[in-house]
Amino acid sequence: METAIGDNIFDGLYRFNEQMQEQPDIAQDVPSVSADGLTYIFHLRHNVRFWNGDPVTAADFVYSWNRAAAIGGDWSGIFQPVAGYAAVATAGKVSSDTRLDLSASDKYTLVARLSVASGSWLAQLGLPGAWVVDQNAIAQGGADQWWTKPNDLVGTGPFRMTDWTSSGELDFAPVANWWNGNTGALTRVELRLVTGTDDWTGYQNGQFDVLGFGQPYFAVHNVASIAALRENAAQRSEVHSWPLGTTAWVGFKLPSGLFSGSGEGRQLRQAFSQAIDRNKLAHAVCQDAAICVPATGGMIAKGLQGYLGDGADPGARFDPAAAKATVKRLDPNGTRLQGLTYYYPVPANDPSQAAAVNVSAQWSANLGVNVTIKALDKTTFFTNEAYGTFTMWRQGWQADFDHPQDWFDNLFINNAGCSGPICTVYDRPGFSTLIASADRKPLADALPDYRTAGQMLASDYAYAALYYLVRTVVIKPYVQGYGANLLWENRWTSLRILQH
Repeated sequence: METAIGDNIFDGLYRFNEQMQEQPDIAQDVPSVSADGLTYIFHLRHNVRFWNGDPVTAADFVYSWNRAAAIGGDWSGIFQPVAGYAAVATAGKVSSDTRLDLSASDKYTLVARLSVASGSWLAQLGLPGAWVVDQNAIAQGGADQWWTKPNDLVGTGPFRMTDWTSSGELDFAPVANWWNGNTGALTRVELRLVTGTDDWTGYQNGQFDVLGFGQPYFAVHNVASIAALRENAAQRSEVHSWPLGTTAWVGFKLPSGLFSGSGEGRQLRQAFSQAIDRNKLAHAVCQDAAICVPATGGMIAKGLQGYLGDGADPGARFDPAAAKATVKRLDPNGTRLQGLTYYYPVPANDPSQAAAVNVSAQWSANLGVNVTIKALDKTTFFTNEAYGTFTMWRQGWQADFDHPQDWFDNLFINNAGCSGPICTVYDRPGFSTLIASADRKPLADALPDYRTAGQMLASDYAYAALYYLVRTVVIKPYVQGYGANLLWENRWTSLRILQH
């Protein structure tokens, strides 16, 4: 929700359009990059202003990016390649000794120096962590509270907040004389946080025009109501769905134990993966594609760079006879696979629990193996995951941006995304080297390497992909222009309300 709102309030040097293509925003064009890939020079537009009239300069980006790196949080890793990041992140503050290697060579020229070349860094600059904020507004409103006050929540985007009521209602209006031109047809946007039956009652009586804005897992908690709309011939067209850019899969402990190695461990991984009928799973869990669709094209979700292609994942080919034969051969008396447990986190926004029930039942029916399913609270679950405690568990990833590095660097390479000493890594010879090499290249040159890496994982059955998640939103027929891509909703500038 915060990202969906913020996308209408803030801008960065670059932004992703509705087709997820990165385009210059406050930057005039793509940056100049040194031959070694370590120095980036950005030239800013001269006409950009915050809605309060403050001009936007290169110094504002120096301030904003240092502030984001020091605060930490979900988006601070954008600046990890920038020299000085480790010191800023460790200190949690910006000082003369701890700061990113950024400079304003003149009012409209920003220079960034990296400590390591990164082929994906430019793509990451379209993300929320790289938005520019107004130092004067933050000083006026207070570092911890400025964003809660309409007069201090100052951005460069097409909308500004006008009210935040105690009941949780947020009101927004288009920015007068917005620097980037037309703000669209809306004169006011009202957001309300509603739960239970209030949202559906309000939608049916016309109080709300859209349900599910900024909530990628809205359908998971509203299955019955969405199904009722679809059963109504006059309203079924009000249910809209888009791919979400998120994959869920069964994770196997690869460094050691039952599923490790390229011999019998690989054969067991293959058996457990090919014993799952993805269509049957989707029928039980995905609610007619309102929540998810079967994952058959690899770990990276369909529609994103690095997707292998429909049906390209050999582990997704349902073959219960071969899978059962493998298990019978490797565990003839049923003792080797005794006592297996599949873990998943709760409370979960996605359909992890329903999928766990279904997959366990399929393993029992198709392999003759009883796998206990166990839910853990999120803190316990992710701690155990990081320390390599589990043998089988629900893994998943939601794309931050459309670049394969976002997947590989956070999942299967050595020490990727791990806080503990034992990580679930994929150690096939050449894999980490291939990823490291790809990470330094421009995406066009790196994509073949990333695809090769994806095929290595798939052909080695390093995971058992389950489903790609789907975003579903309910929209009145008189609302025109609402849309989303695999990452987030379109800006409000594209919306129109027709006569009704």
